[in-house]
Amino acid sequence: MARAQASELQATSRFALYRAGWLRMRPASERRREAVDAHVRRLSIRLAELEEERDLAVREHDERAVAWRRMFREARRDREMA
Repeated sequence: MARAQASELQATSRFALYRAGWLRMRPASERRREAVDAHVRRLSIRLAELEEERDLAVREHDERAVAWRRMFREARRDREMA
């Protein structure tokens, strides 16, 4: 009987230690999760900025290409007329 009570007390004590450790670990886990979420948000914002920069560069390149094509077309037409 005493042995069973001692065993039960040890199990209860181990459970209490486990629970205390778990409760202590939870805030750290939540802080890590918040830090990861904040990092993901920053990366998402940076990705959007990079996509905008890429789109702008493509648009500028297309505009320059159109301008060059127009100049070549006009030069060819002028040569043909001369």
